[in-house]
Amino acid sequence: MTKRIFYATLATLFLATGTVYAGNTFETLDVDKNGGICQKEAEAMPELTQQFAQLDLNKDGKLDKDEFGTFEVVK
Repeated sequence: MTKRIFYATLATLFLATGTVYAGNTFETLDVDKNGGICQKEAEAMPELTQQFAQLDLNKDGKLDKDEFGTFEVVK
């Protein structure tokens, strides 16, 4: 029970800070493993698609890890 509460709390903290998105999700979305998430790859996450243009600061058509790290899910 204590472990379950610990992991639930940890998951909530990661989700609240966006850390989960900057970690495993980046690698998951970067299907072609070229170090960036293109618009097509971003379509797997609707919230990311909506913010793609604003997040792509250098306007190269893909999100690098730093750009993706600023992504936040808006509730």
